[in-house]
Amino acid sequence: MPRFSGYPAQSLSSWMLKDTFLQERKTLTADGAGGFTVGWTEVNTALPGVLTQSPRMNEEERGAKGVAGITHTFFTYPDSDVQRGDRLSITKEGRTHIVAVMGLENPAMMNHHLEANCKEFEPGLVGVGQDEEQF
Repeated sequence: MPRFSGYPAQSLSSWMLKDTFLQERKTLTADGAGGFTVGWTEVNTALPGVLTQSPRMNEEERGAKGVAGITHTFFTYPDSDVQRGDRLSITKEGRTHIVAVMGLENPAMMNHHLEANCKEFEPGLVGVGQDEEQF
């Protein structure tokens, strides 16, 4: 039985969320010397959703709308355990897309779907340098 069979009729249909994503959450582990190491733990290996590219705007327009640095929007079911700082990835047509969840929205508080504002990173560069602060 599909996990989403209990959603109300006004919720997103499963055919709309056609892709599955690997969802990871940052973990901090004490290193024994007063610091910590950063790692990633799988939260969901088959998170249903769809990733769309955000409209093209210049940085001034993005800043005015409060979406500076946002490159994509991720849509999923309203009760999905997605949090700010999570990392979502999918491989399609031979290319891996990795996005960081920068913020979440429940549009109009309707519990119809969840929208995550995301920023895309190149594989192998996630968490490197100053971008690490965003995770």
